[in-house]
Amino acid sequence: MNDNETGHSLPDATIQELFEAQVLESPQATAVVFETDSLTYAQLNARANQLAHQLIRQGVRPGHFVATSLERSVELVIAQLAILKAGAA
Repeated sequence: MNDNETGHSLPDATIQELFEAQVLESPQATAVVFETDSLTYAQLNARANQLAHQLIRQGVRPGHFVATSLERSVELVIAQLAILKAGAA
């Protein structure tokens, strides 16, 4: 018997789709907190969408890789989510 049985089904959705569903379910709930900064799901979604559109305008396409070099922060979460929303990794 395997004592480390961790198998379970995964949702058939992307991270960004799961995030969007959470935005619809609880837009005013706190999504991210770092030190004294925090954003609700609606705020995080708006900021990530804005950056995703900027990345797309700059030529980022699905399948591309986008590097980030940021300290731990709310902005890092925004950047990572925006990259996914642009279809990149």
